[in-house]
Amino acid sequence: MKSGNRSIRRFQLLTWVVGVTSFLLVIGVGGAAAAVRLESSGSKVNLNGFQVGGIELAGLNKAAAIEKLHQRFEAPLDVPIPITLDGKLMQTTTRRELGASTNVDEVYAQALKLHRDIPSFKRLWYRITGMSVGHALEVKTRAGDGKAEEIVNKIAAAVNRAPVDASVAVVGGTPKITDGTAGFALDEKEATRALKNVTAEGTSGVDLVGKPIAPAVTKANFKDVIVVKVGENKLYHYDGERLVKTYDVATGLPKYPTPIGPFKIVQKRFRPTWVNPATKPGQWGAKLPAKIGPGPNNPLGTRAMNLNSPGIRIHGTTADNSMGYNASHGCIRMRMSDVEELFDRVEVGTPVIIQSVGPVRLMPSPPKALTIQDLVESNGIASEGGPPAVTPPAQVPPPASPVVPSPTPVTPPAIVSPVEVEDPAIVNG
Repeated sequence: MKSGNRSIRRFQLLTWVVGVTSFLLVIGVGGAAAAVRLESSGSKVNLNGFQVGGIELAGLNKAAAIEKLHQRFEAPLDVPIPITLDGKLMQTTTRRELGASTNVDEVYAQALKLHRDIPSFKRLWYRITGMSVGHALEVKTRAGDGKAEEIVNKIAAAVNRAPVDASVAVVGGTPKITDGTAGFALDEKEATRALKNVTAEGTSGVDLVGKPIAPAVTKANFKDVIVVKVGENKLYHYDGERLVKTYDVATGLPKYPTPIGPFKIVQKRFRPTWVNPATKPGQWGAKLPAKIGPGPNNPLGTRAMNLNSPGIRIHGTTADNSMGYNASHGCIRMRMSDVEELFDRVEVGTPVIIQSVGPVRLMPSPPKALTIQDLVESNGIASEGGPPAVTPPAQVPPPASPVVPSPTPVTPPAIVSPVEVEDPAIVNG
């Protein structure tokens, strides 16, 4: 009896196990089939282990996944980045404006393709077991041709400035020196490099750099200043703005005026040699010596300082009686001792400001004929009238053996010019 009961119970247990197993198999096969159909649809990634830039995609539809990825990788490209220079905000930009972009959309599409390419039986296995597939894809930020150079050019145009050299002007009769001011130059190459680096590397701001540009001429360059006052016929030598000494000079006749304006000394000539500009017979000076060597009788004296005005010089003279008058052919004549003193005190580059401050002062007894110095101070062409009548010298040394000519007035073969011409060749003795 007991044996029969045990048999019945075994049969019932076996029936129950077979029923439960059959039920589970039906449910599993149906779920697996549904899972296969869902996974093969490609509408989203359902399997665990698909990551893009560290973001798990399982369970996210395409729209949700794209939004999440864009918030992580695309939104930072539009964050404003301040650009400053010496602490001053110049403008703002963004990494996207500078050319940055990401491959987030391409990487997401790659993840979908990898998901679709998994065989059905494998997808079923991963789905049932919940195991991770193990695909971790990286999002990269790419640099491109943005507006870095355009931005730098715009900022450079706003901040770059040229230096201003120091200058001197006569105010109230005395020189006033205005010091130079430094310029500024943006380091455009470094600025462009810094902005381009922003595309690949996030930053909270970009601070540009530049450097000051010193003026070529500063107040210190005006150690000496010469002021010549035509009409008053005096030369004032200043140490900066401090008067050092005043000299009597002779300036140009009304027909041959000394030029007015700012000039400078461009050449100093110690014991100069005068070289005849005539190159062939019939030209002015053709009957004069080829050159007149250094010495006190040289028409340029023992010292000459050329200005940056053609033919205009500050030079010595033996015609001391012309001092204080408008008596030259444009040059500024000085006594020999005075020009030698001034010559030693000033350098090439010294500014010379020439002003007209009063009426012309003519010599009470002007020479009746041109002297050799008058001829040297001109090129033989007058603006009006004819050549003055003068007596030629008794003898003229041949060009091969030049000597100082006789002080007897000479007659030039051409008429006198109001504009002095620099010697074509200069020989310093």
